[in-house]
Amino acid sequence: MWDWITGNDDKKRANREFANTSKNNLSNYERIVGELLGTYGDKMEAGIAAGNEKLDALTGQMQNFTPDDIAQWLNPNMQYQIDTATKAVNDNFGKDGQLFSTNAQTALQDRAQNIANMSWQQAAQMGMDVMGRNNANLATQVGLHQNQQGMDTNTLAAILNGNMAFQDNLFNGKQQIAQNSLQAASSMTSPLDALTGFMSGAGNLATGIGKLTGGGK
Repeated sequence: MWDWITGNDDKKRANREFANTSKNNLSNYERIVGELLGTYGDKMEAGIAAGNEKLDALTGQMQNFTPDDIAQWLNPNMQYQIDTATKAVNDNFGKDGQLFSTNAQTALQDRAQNIANMSWQQAAQMGMDVMGRNNANLATQVGLHQNQQGMDTNTLAAILNGNMAFQDNLFNGKQQIAQNSLQAASSMTSPLDALTGFMSGAGNLATGIGKLTGGGK
């Protein structure tokens, strides 16, 4: 009874409402923020995993040139060139009856080695050039993919930050409304204050009337 007269009931009720509202606001804020972090966190992790998988695939295609790779770049006409050179040497030495001479054998060996060495050098250079260009192209693709992956991640992070900022502002706004409501309730005039004011006004009115009627000086 006395709490109602003094306005304490209203103040207690306002405090309870403020506490409940603040609790609900915080609970909703934490729930939504948790959902945002989970959703965009999953998207970023999935994007990074897929990006890394593609990077591994690209880098896995890069090659280091080895002697074993030379054979695939050899001139297919090498044997023909050797056969042609052999025939020319045999014809040359055969005219003089020296077909099976040491000089003829040395000449055959030198020509064959020269043709083979040149073919292998050309094959090695061609293979390294082709693999070098392929690796350069793959490196460019890797760089472009890394840039795109970074932009995708930054975009998701920007969206997440924007949503988080909105939720922060929304939570703070709700809390401010609740705080304003509490302050308004706390500043309301209690029945006792209203009665006291009324009695004071009535007394002042009676005094004024008395002066007007000559009942007081």
